[in-house]
Amino acid sequence: MVNDLVGSFNQEEMRPAKLNTGRIALIDADKVKYVVAYKIYQDVQKIERGELQIFLKEDPVIKYTKQWISDFLLRIEDPMIFCFSAPSSSTFRCNVAFEKQYKGNRKKDYTEYDGKLQDMANSMKYIVDNYVSLVTTDLEADDILSMLQDPDNTYIISNDKDLKTVPGYHYDYALNNIKLIPPKDALYFLATQMITGDTTDSIPGLPGYGPVAAEKILAQCRKPSEYIARVLHEYQTKFGIFKGTDMFSESWMLLKMRENRGTHFLSKYERLFDTKTMLLQEIQKNKLK
Repeated sequence: MVNDLVGSFNQEEMRPAKLNTGRIALIDADKVKYVVAYKIYQDVQKIERGELQIFLKEDPVIKYTKQWISDFLLRIEDPMIFCFSAPSSSTFRCNVAFEKQYKGNRKKDYTEYDGKLQDMANSMKYIVDNYVSLVTTDLEADDILSMLQDPDNTYIISNDKDLKTVPGYHYDYALNNIKLIPPKDALYFLATQMITGDTTDSIPGLPGYGPVAAEKILAQCRKPSEYIARVLHEYQTKFGIFKGTDMFSESWMLLKMRENRGTHFLSKYERLFDTKTMLLQEIQKNKLK
């Protein structure tokens, strides 16, 4: 995943024309931090092997963060919102996970080095200080993207498969264009995850059920509106009415991205929507010029 994101660094290939859709690009900016950390990890390895000497003219964190952003500014002309996650332990999902600790099976990866967490924090701070950015105390970037996504005015930039559950336009890295995920396709992917679970985030789903089983179960539905009811039926059949419903509800809360609904919810996250409204007003002004 990191390699996919790093691929745009230091390349001189012919670039396509800048993308200008008249929409807001919603960026999963957590990925930037990991890309920057990966680049610094590569430098650390080269230094340890004696292949590289560093003569600091600029903080490497800032240099690599700037490079990533510059690459996107060459690709995309649309206004952008950089969305960051709160620490995983602070998000609401940690409080609704009963079967397994949310993201509890994540281990340190091979890109660990001293100072990595601070480098990631500094990369985030640079972006927040210089670009339109959003972060809360209890939401992941995925949820912010989902809340702000709408069919007319936005598209999502992320290579996180979980965001396939969010309908609307999504950015295609290879084509430098946007593609539509219809609501029925987003619902199908969500229903599939409800059955198979997500090992990356320690979400169990239905034990013993893989993609093939999920496909067979959902094939029994005559229309997309039956997907979720069918999944609930499978949970209740396997675990009984009470436990099955509880486990279904847990999987739903862990896998379903948040939406912009509810008076209390909208008032709590008013700043997120104010930022989007501000950018939409700027787009409209530019169209009128």
